[in-house]
Amino acid sequence: RAMTASSGMEGLQVLQDKKPDVLVLDILMPNMDGYTMLREMKKKNIMVPCIILTAREKLKDLFDIQHVARFLSKPIDMDQLRKEIETVFYESKEKKMEAASNKSKTIVVIEDDVRLAENVKIFLEIKGYTVHVAHNGNEGVKKCEELKPALIVTDVMMPEVDGFSMIKRLQRLQFDIPVIVITGKNKLKELFEVEGVRAFLTKPIDLNELERHVAEALATEE
Repeated sequence: RAMTASSGMEGLQVLQDKKPDVLVLDILMPNMDGYTMLREMKKKNIMVPCIILTAREKLKDLFDIQHVARFLSKPIDMDQLRKEIETVFYESKEKKMEAASNKSKTIVVIEDDVRLAENVKIFLEIKGYTVHVAHNGNEGVKKCEELKPALIVTDVMMPEVDGFSMIKRLQRLQFDIPVIVITGKNKLKELFEVEGVRAFLTKPIDLNELERHVAEALATEE
């Protein structure tokens, strides 16, 4: 089933109302061009896989955006377009299945920097994980006792109970939960390696690198 729109503004409305599985998007359009439309989609968290169509291939480098799946130059080969759409449908289905699998994997993020904790939470939730946040070690222990998470992502320097003490308390409580440590103090890395932490990331953290370590840590637990 296909729907059409003749401008970026109209396209945004169709995306919000109809929630399609794939977007086929021109770049040069009246009122709102394709590039601006993609930026608006990102602001509104509309993550529809997108195939870009354009007569100006030199614009391709502008579209290094996560939900741009393919890029086709005009004039369009309709058979090629069909193949690209089928590929995007397949990849989208695979990602949804992966997200459904991840949904059962609960992660507790323990970080006293509220903004960073929220950014990590949102990022991992977009990747399909179930994420809960605590802002100090005491809260972290309580969350872990309550939720029995598959993974902990924790800061080191926190009020009340620091990350090191929190991990020791969880070990005494017989919680064998893999841990990823994030901290601004790289010199603590050797200490946490002794404690069996799965990964150690120094702030400012790369969220994509964090997600890679999360996937690796959870895969070893399966």
